[in-house]
Amino acid sequence: MAGWGLPQGKNGRIVVGPDLRVQGQDRVFAVGDIAVNPDDPTPQLAQPALQMGRHAAAQILRLEGKTPTEPFKYHDKGTMATIGRRSAVVQLAGGLRLRGTLAWLAWFALHLVYLLGGRNRIATLINLAYRYVTWGHGGAVIVGDVSDPVNAVRRKAMTGGSQ
Repeated sequence: MAGWGLPQGKNGRIVVGPDLRVQGQDRVFAVGDIAVNPDDPTPQLAQPALQMGRHAAAQILRLEGKTPTEPFKYHDKGTMATIGRRSAVVQLAGGLRLRGTLAWLAWFALHLVYLLGGRNRIATLINLAYRYVTWGHGGAVIVGDVSDPVNAVRRKAMTGGSQ
């Protein structure tokens, strides 16, 4: 990004003004993790990025209509994170905090609700249920070559044992 010639702030993020326009630019916006407003920083999470994207789109429409832009205001809805099997943490903007299984169920339900379409919800529900039931069975990561003893012996015989 350094080659773009845009002003950069902490950690190389592009400096934006209150309306999310890049500092010194009239028609360039930056949103999400790539943008920082030094006067009003937002957390680098999905919810602020979504809100910033919607706001920037609305500001572009305002510019097309020759209407002045408006400053971005982040609405904190809270934070959720899974931290293990049947374990999560939830902190809502109003101060309510949950942890453990109840928080995990809240995280699970919220993610199902926000999926588009019933088919996606059902497929995700089945997939997550299967992963939950089969937890710990089978390997999740395979690293390296697959061992093939028959071909290894053949290669060794063909090369005279030099491999």
